[in-house]
Amino acid sequence: MPTIHLTTEINSTMEICFDLSRSIDLHTYSMQHTQEEAVAGKTSGLIDMDETVTWQAKHFGLMHFVTSKITNYQRPLIFRDEQTKGIFDYFRHDHIFENNDGKIMMKDVFEFKSPFGFLGKIADFLFLKKYMTNLLLQRNKVIKEFAESDKWKEVLSNNLSMNEDIKFKVFDFFKSKNFIVEYKNNYILTLGKQIVVRELEADKYEILYEKPLHETNRIYSNKNDILHNLENITALLESK
Repeated sequence: MPTIHLTTEINSTMEICFDLSRSIDLHTYSMQHTQEEAVAGKTSGLIDMDETVTWQAKHFGLMHFVTSKITNYQRPLIFRDEQTKGIFDYFRHDHIFENNDGKIMMKDVFEFKSPFGFLGKIADFLFLKKYMTNLLLQRNKVIKEFAESDKWKEVLSNNLSMNEDIKFKVFDFFKSKNFIVEYKNNYILTLGKQIVVRELEADKYEILYEKPLHETNRIYSNKNDILHNLENITALLESK
């Protein structure tokens, strides 16, 4: 079974690289030359665990359809998409992210098997592995371009998903204070004495507190001081 291994070095953050890699919109942009389009399932935004997407694309002069599903998801370390229906007998694509002295190593491990038995093996050997490698290289070139500039904001500004570690820490903090908590895509909201914690971008958080949410009731935090700031805010609110 052919396996493609690629590593792309990116000067950005793991969260930005991870989210750009699961962006339906950016993938569509990177594959314009194949007329690729998401036509069913998750057709825009950021794909998540157990979600599916059906892609329509033109390869070798013919239009093909592939449906894949996210079967492993550990933001911002790894996610996997696997074919559930399509032109391959099988494919599995692991997207792996590692921090190496401040540089992000974005790794692709793409395993696939062509249909048609022995003839499929010949196709794999002669041209298909190279063709798939070039598609992945093009995709990774676009991810790197967006991640290393402000372009990533065009893709992720409306789709930020809060860092999982911070999300759980903030949740546990509020629960310890007996707050009722709701979680939306990129912010956490407490009911009653209202506090909103929102991720603006990688490692930058906005905290709004008490009603009405005036400009003076806003502070900014990073992951290292967010719990300290929340402790001060809750103490202030409880003193009122």
